[in-house]
Amino acid sequence: MPKPQTFKLVAPADGGPEQSAAIRDWQKWLNRQMQQWNVDLRIKVDGAYGLATRDLTWVVLYGFGVRQKQMEHGVTPELRTKVRNKRLTEAELKRHAQRQKSWLPRFRKKHERLKIARPIARVTQDSWGWTPSSGANVGKTHDGIDLICGADSPIFAICRAKVLRADPGGWWGKAPSGDVTKGDGIIVLEALDSIGPIRKGDRHCYGHAEHPVVRVGELVKPGQKIGKAGLAVAPHVHFMVHSRNDARGIGDRDPEPTYRYSMRKGR
Repeated sequence: MPKPQTFKLVAPADGGPEQSAAIRDWQKWLNRQMQQWNVDLRIKVDGAYGLATRDLTWVVLYGFGVRQKQMEHGVTPELRTKVRNKRLTEAELKRHAQRQKSWLPRFRKKHERLKIARPIARVTQDSWGWTPSSGANVGKTHDGIDLICGADSPIFAICRAKVLRADPGGWWGKAPSGDVTKGDGIIVLEALDSIGPIRKGDRHCYGHAEHPVVRVGELVKPGQKIGKAGLAVAPHVHFMVHSRNDARGIGDRDPEPTYRYSMRKGR
């Protein structure tokens, strides 16, 4: 059997991080502990005792109420067994209970993954909202909301999504009315999660989008840049929501709840 190993950081000049199956097992346990604490933080399981593994080890020991000085000479097999089996002293149990109430919620929030983001970082004005073509509004359809912004403002995915369309032109088939040289691009994303008013499968359509930096089939994260706002009379994005299987870039429902929620909850 391999000799029980004490984990220590090793300087690059001395050969770099220690590597072993024992370290890999320890990394897996640290990640499981983050999962049990509902913290969105994971380290790479590579069997190498580097800074990331050392730092997360210290965090977990702190969460269990163990003093940092117990790591002064490395992470010993005895220390690992102690925290894995929660063989804590009365003082450590008391600190552990206190940190679960006060420290852990703050630590969890610090590493909370962004689940919603704004479509544009700074909207100077939103105007001419959704107008369905029915009743007195027949012939006056406006299938989205216009998000006025600065020239070439970056646009972002609102939530985790799949790219269904990312074309720098061809949305209208011709430029919008007025003296416009750009603004015929379209980016369509399919929401992969249900969050607030957003439903899994919703199509988020960004009309007048230019310079797409994503490709069809690509998965994007909330807040990931997908392109830039184009010029259509004035720089803006025509934001639409479609609830059916459609990637053309049209809206069949009021996008206002999705937009307002993203601006309130997103960053």
